[in-house]
Amino acid sequence: MLYEDIRRGCTRYHQGKDGYAYDKAYANYFEDKNQAKWDNPDTLDLAEAGKLLAFLNQWETLMPARLTDFQSALKKATAELTPLMDKSILDLDLNELSIGDAEDADKIRSIFLTVAKCGGDSIEATATSKILHTINPHGFVMWDRKIREHYAQPLLGKKTPNIGEAAAREYACRFLPAMQLIAKRAIEQVMAAENHDSRDDAIKSLTPCGNSLAKVIDEYNFVISRRPTADDVMQKFLKA
Repeated sequence: MLYEDIRRGCTRYHQGKDGYAYDKAYANYFEDKNQAKWDNPDTLDLAEAGKLLAFLNQWETLMPARLTDFQSALKKATAELTPLMDKSILDLDLNELSIGDAEDADKIRSIFLTVAKCGGDSIEATATSKILHTINPHGFVMWDRKIREHYAQPLLGKKTPNIGEAAAREYACRFLPAMQLIAKRAIEQVMAAENHDSRDDAIKSLTPCGNSLAKVIDEYNFVISRRPTADDVMQKFLKA
């Protein structure tokens, strides 16, 4: 079942060599992050922007922006994300795999562009998803090129994902809604199968590593996007 595959994917990710290296950088970043400054975007300084750029470099995700431009984009994006900070991937107001007028999806698309273009006219789609995740690790699921390619056919009806400004639209209005549907289905399944009394208990069961549900879904995506012969329950779910 879907929830079992997500849990197995999480375990495989943390057992793998790449997962270990990424885990260490991830944990170190959040330990060093000054959350008080992120909670008050006007106080976000060059030091915090530099920490995030260094983290992205450790994850082999370059963001070609001047530090001052990056800081400015982060301050604007974090301020605009304030109304969404208490929302998880389960709670965001998103469309159900179709372009529409969901309030949170429209905000996310705009914020995605603010961050993605801070280094120039090119869209840094992978780095931007990781930046949004560090701002709200419970709300935003990360992606990279292989994950985008993995979901391109069932989500977009094409073999390759859109690039450029369309990436912001696909992330906010296609990818995140798909991840929300998957998260909700997995929660429903694990609650029914394991008799959890609350959603929080179900989330704990789905996240044996202790990371957020949004991060664990990314970990599963990482595994299945690099193992094309795996039994891909998510793909089947999206095509159903």
